[in-house]
Amino acid sequence: MPGVEVRPMGAFRSFKTWWLALVAAMEATVKLAIIYWAPLIIASMVGHPVTHQARRLLATPDLSTTALPVNQSPEAQEFGYAGIEETSEALVALLTSLPFGAAAAWMLLTARHSKKTGEVRLHATIPFVISTFALASLAYYIDTSPPLAFLSLLAATSIWGSNGILYSYPAAFLQGPAAATGIALINTIGSLGGVIGPMLLGTIKHSQGTYANAVWFLALLSFLLIFLVYTFPDPGRPTSARGRMSRPSARDHGLASSLASSKQPLLSQITP
Repeated sequence: MPGVEVRPMGAFRSFKTWWLALVAAMEATVKLAIIYWAPLIIASMVGHPVTHQARRLLATPDLSTTALPVNQSPEAQEFGYAGIEETSEALVALLTSLPFGAAAAWMLLTARHSKKTGEVRLHATIPFVISTFALASLAYYIDTSPPLAFLSLLAATSIWGSNGILYSYPAAFLQGPAAATGIALINTIGSLGGVIGPMLLGTIKHSQGTYANAVWFLALLSFLLIFLVYTFPDPGRPTSARGRMSRPSARDHGLASSLASSKQPLLSQITP
């Protein structure tokens, strides 16, 4: 096929391979930063107001220790807000599972609709558009409105919606040994983003004292991915995982008609 590489070294010579490798690295930077830091981001949204409100209550002069539940441990009675912190930790653990459930739903729905409509480019690009606005919203509300920040985090998991579609891109220009080499190269370079993303987000948060600027950086990467994915040349068309059955030819129709109209059994026609 014209434009399709078959030899292993052909994957290295194709600019499309390096294009997808850059996309994979930037995408992994955003995804792994979300995966590793989502629990702490959610904790900063949920635990911070509850803990500090409890501490302010404990600082009031008329608050006596007798108002605390009698079944609390001495440590809990000493700090007062320990029970509230435990409740916050349980809530954080519960809320942390929701974004990844949303990510699974994004992947299934986007891939299914792309296969149904036969469209690839927009289905691979729109998840990055949604995640860009969602990450920008998360950065804006993370220090001011925890409910809106959490909803923004749920929407940001739309970046996983392009997974199934982008993984089908190499088949449009690589086949055989070249496909194995190209996919390995793309995944290898992409894995670098899994190292850079969490480390970079932690570094920015540590230096700035807030997650907002780090999330703004993730929004910028997602914005750049919109153009990289949308302008990728010839992404191909979605195919069924089980393969597409070819339509029967006129010769096949004729053979079937002749066999159906014959009075003799099929075995007698084959044997001499």
